[in-house]
Amino acid sequence: SHLHVVTGSDDGSVTAGPADPTGDGRVTVAYHVGEPTRPDTLRTLDLFGYDSVIVLGPDVGPHLARPDDQLLLTLLALRAVEEETGRGLPVVAELNDHRGRMLAPLGSEADAVVRGELTSLVMTRIAQSIGMAAVFEELFAARGGALALRPASHYVLPGRAASFATVVASALRRGECAIGYRAHDTCTPRRDVDVRLAPGKTERRVWTSSDEVLIVTPSAAGSPSPGNASVERPARPDVLPEARRSTDDRPARGPAPE
Repeated sequence: SHLHVVTGSDDGSVTAGPADPTGDGRVTVAYHVGEPTRPDTLRTLDLFGYDSVIVLGPDVGPHLARPDDQLLLTLLALRAVEEETGRGLPVVAELNDHRGRMLAPLGSEADAVVRGELTSLVMTRIAQSIGMAAVFEELFAARGGALALRPASHYVLPGRAASFATVVASALRRGECAIGYRAHDTCTPRRDVDVRLAPGKTERRVWTSSDEVLIVTPSAAGSPSPGNASVERPARPDVLPEARRSTDDRPARGPAPE
């Protein structure tokens, strides 16, 4: 993996630092000095060779009344590159002010997050229910469980109608907890495809091979070691144990997210 860092400079020139490739699978870092708001700086970089482009603004301080200005200009320059080439860039931008989200010139492959918003939501949820503190501690711990999007074909048969309760039951058989899904439509831009959290368990839909299920994975401590790990196979909802079936497709044991 390679990480390229670009930061602004007074003269706007671009100079690439040594990447120091090791060839042993570790991350290599290259440092570039240049003004990312300038189109000529961006043209010097191999933007379409990156898996993702992350745009970060400066830290908020008393000397910065509008910290998102430079970030929005950088996004505008990246958007211009997309329009010139007719290709989308997988851009993720971190904004300081949520009001800048509506102003951000994002392409079809881009998205924006607001700094501190997740922390605020977590603290609000814990204040409402203190028991959620242990859940978030497990999710955010370095070796705790994690959120992941997995192909829906791991849990249901593509092209078949099934309820979300069936997805939950299939996930439980794999030691996972399904909490939502993302439906992919080739006619819908990527940024407009959102994850639906906690859908109704009796809600039925026809699942496709491109759909994804949002699951909570087991913690690393509870995962099998690489030497003992078995080959992962898609769960077959049509061969679920009878104890897991019911007339409304709800799993008979194991709570499903509401």
